[in-house]
Amino acid sequence: MIVSWRLINLDRLLGKGFSVKSFSDKELLDWLDANARGYGNGWICRDSTTERGLRVHETVGDDAKPTVREAIADAIRRGV
Repeated sequence: MIVSWRLINLDRLLGKGFSVKSFSDKELLDWLDANARGYGNGWICRDSTTERGLRVHETVGDDAKPTVREAIADAIRRGV
């Protein structure tokens, strides 16, 4: 799965000398949930409307999920 890390500001961590390999998937997802900006109703995982790949981001949409994990699971169920 390709995730736009720029949208979730992971580059701030990577810029501090960390690499993605130094974090488990659980740690990465926990970090996303803990660092949500409180924008909207929760998280969504979807295809880009401009065909630039998969997006995981906070949203005001009614289909928002409360956690990153639930948003990704919903995308899998929908066959995104």
